Order: sequence, then C-alpha cells, then structure tokens
Amino acid sequence: MSILITLITNDNVHKIIQGQKDTALNDHGLAQADITGAYLRHQNIVFDEIWSSDLQRAYKTACIIAEHQPEPITVQTDSRLRERFLGDLQGKRWTPNADQSTAEPPTEVLARLLSFWTDLTTRLDSNPSTNPRRILLVSHGAALRTLVQLGLRPTYAVDPSVPQPIVFGNCSITNIEHSPRRLILCGGDSVHLDSSLASKTKVDESKDSVDDLLPETRV
Repeated sequence: MSILITLITNDNVHKIIQGQKDTALNDHGLAQADITGAYLRHQNIVFDEIWSSDLQRAYKTACIIAEHQPEPITVQTDSRLRERFLGDLQGKRWTPNADQSTAEPPTEVLARLLSFWTDLTTRLDSNPSTNPRRILLVSHGAALRTLVQLGLRPTYAVDPSVPQPIVFGNCSITNIEHSPRRLILCGGDSVHLDSSLASKTKVDESKDSVDDLLPETRV
C-alpha cells in the first residue's frame, strides 16, 4: 500500500502576526491558491481526502484546490491543524523581541499536530488498499514547520534533494511518503508559483512566516 501525504502552506507575508486570528485571503492569496490547484491537476494528482485547518484562510485555499480536482471532493476541517495561537501578539506588527508570554506553548503546538497526524496515519494504516492513497493537508507556516521539523524528522528520512532548512512559503508544497517508506520527498516547493503572477508582485515571499516565532523549529 502506497500512502503519499501532500502539505500545502497558507502563510502571512505582510509582517502582521496572525496566529489564529481568522483573517480572509487577499486577492494575491486567492490567485496563488488557484495556481496551486491548477498545477496539481496538471500533474494528474488526484486526492482521496482533503483536510484543512478550520481557519478561513486555509479552508479557502483548500476549497480552491478542491475545485480543480476531476471529481467533487469535500474539504474536511480539523482545529488541530490551526496555526499557533499567539495571544496578545495577534493582529500586531512583528518585532524581533516580541513578548510571547500569552502565546500557545511550543510543546502544545507540536502535541496537537502530532495528534492529528497519528490519527490520520493510524486510520490509513489500519485500512490497507491495493490502490495508492493520496491525502492533502492545508495548514500554516509555523504549524507545518513544527510538524515536519520537530514531529516527523525523528522518524522520517529526508530525501537529499530537500533544501535545509525548509522554507514553508505561501502555497508551497511538501510531499511526504508515509508508506511503504517514511520519507520526506520534497519540502517547501514553490516552483509552480514562478510565473508572471509571482514576478509582478512586490511581496517578498522568500522569508519564513512572521507567525513562526519558534526558534527551536529552525533546524
């Protein structure tokens, strides 16, 4: 049985700390989600399940991608895929010495993300299929960095082609083979966004998420 899980990042590139503040996608984010959905369809990638954070910016990204699938597919949500809760910092501009005393503890962020991952993979493993399984997860920059770098790296091998550190830019793609191998195949891939749309924007998306205030995830 082959299980491949694709992670899509919904990120914040305007230096405003969002955390779990439930903001909507702007026009640029909507366009990038549409490009990502079209790219995945062009690559003949058909998902068996689509899961998303229940925050609307991630959910909308997932729904746009789902619209490009050859058959109707329901986007399922789970609050465990949310971005880190950043307390009093949410909605404010990022500063290097931001006070994180009201933010969700890093251990709790990792615990809820691993809880979702374990539930998902245990269910898939317990229901083997002769056909390859493909799952899409849409979450957020700091959340996915925490899941991949701290949660999965200890037990999943990393393909030598994966850049280090992985930069989880907006609508970047990370592919993880769960079965038969446990292997991170690609990380933070945004080649599909290298288009006329990307060249016209003046937003710098080469940086990590401003919501990513966890230095211990930068490995």
